[in-house]
Amino acid sequence: SSDLKILPPRERKGFLMVSRLTASKHIEVVIEAFNKLKLPLIIVGTGPMEKSLRRIAERHICLLGEVDDVKLRELYATSQALIQASEEDFGLVTLEALACGTPIIAYSQGAVREVMEPGKTGEFFHDLIPEAVADGVRKFLEHSTQYDTDYIQSVAMTFSRSRFEQNIQQFVND
Repeated sequence: SSDLKILPPRERKGFLMVSRLTASKHIEVVIEAFNKLKLPLIIVGTGPMEKSLRRIAERHICLLGEVDDVKLRELYATSQALIQASEEDFGLVTLEALACGTPIIAYSQGAVREVMEPGKTGEFFHDLIPEAVADGVRKFLEHSTQYDTDYIQSVAMTFSRSRFEQNIQQFVND
C-alpha cells in the first residue's frame, strides 16, 4: 500500500531473511555468520528446521515464524539488507525486497544475478560457508552509504506487471 514508509538507508536497522526453513535454503550458514558478526538478524518463515535453527541462533537473531503481508513489507522497508543464501530460479523474495528499496546480500548463483549489481543493489558472497556470508555482510557495510533506494526500486520495477504487459504488447506489435 502507498502508506508504507520506506526508510532511507541510514535509518534502517538489522538484516532480514525470508525463507522456508529447509536445508536447501542454507539458513544455518547465515545464522552461524551472524552469530560471529554479532549483528541483528530477523528470519521470517516456517519449516522443518525451525527447532534446530532456534537452538543455534544467539540472542540477536530472531526467528519470527510466519508474518502477514503488512508486517513483511514493513520488515523489508526497514531492514538494512535482505540475506539470500540459496540458489533460486526466480527469487520473488528478492524482488519484494528490491521493491521496498532494500539491497540484497546474496549467494552468487541463480537468478539473483539478473538483478544484482554489486555496490548498487547489494553484494554477493561466493561460497555457502559462514565466513563467506560474513565477508559479504562486511563488504555491504563498507558500501552502505552508496545504496540508492530509488535506484534499487527502479530495478524491481523492470519486473512489474505493467512493464511485462508493455513488453508483450511491443513483442506482438513487432
